[in-house]
Formats: sequence, C-alpha cells, structure tokens
Amino acid sequence: IYQALADVHVVYHIHSINSVVISKLLGANNYLKLSNYELLKALPGIQDHMHQELVPIFKNTQEISSLAKEVDDFMQLNSGINAYLIEGHGMYSWGKSSEETLCKIEVFETLFAAEIQLRNLNNNA
Repeated sequence: IYQALADVHVVYHIHSINSVVISKLLGANNYLKLSNYELLKALPGIQDHMHQELVPIFKNTQEISSLAKEVDDFMQLNSGINAYLIEGHGMYSWGKSSEETLCKIEVFETLFAAEIQLRNLNNNA
C-alpha cells in the first residue's frame, strides 16, 4: 500500500468479528458493494450517499509475497479503494493520518455490521 499510494502514511490491519464474518459470507475473489449509506460520505472525497464503494476480498494464504502481489495488481487496476478484506482473517485500511485511517475503520466496521444484519434479516424474511 505504501508503495502504491504515495500519500498514504498509515496502514492498519484489524481482526474484527464483522470483517471476518462478512469476508466468510461473501468468500474470496469477490467484492462487498456498499451503496446508499449516508455514512459513506465520511470517506475522503465522497460527496454522495449513492456512491458505490467496493471492498475486495482476497483469499487467505501463508504466502505473503503472492498475496502482496495480488493486492498490488488489483490496486493498480482499481483506483479509489479504501479497504480490503482477507477471507476469514480481517481488514486492511489506510490513510494520510491515524485519524483518517481510524475514521475509515469505523465507517467500514459499521457498514459491515449493517450488511451482516441486512443479509440475516433478508434470509429470515
């Protein structure tokens, strides 16, 4: 991330329940598509709640160099990504400062929880 995005100074990796659960629900080589959430406007540069934020999900592996290459290749082809998930493991997010990065984590954690609950309710309806 630091090499791909020159303005990034902070990268955080967390192992939260919400990031693990949503990554397992959707599976590797997939995306979580977030749209129509007012909270998306808390992400840098987002002015409209209808913005579609994609959070890619990568397969977990012990081969860190191959995972890093996969993430790097993805980032080169897809600009504007603010976070990604490792299936069954957790989330990475980044920013210009600790404050910005923590804000992103809070946004994604809240939206992951909302998506998990919505999917649960839709499956039980």
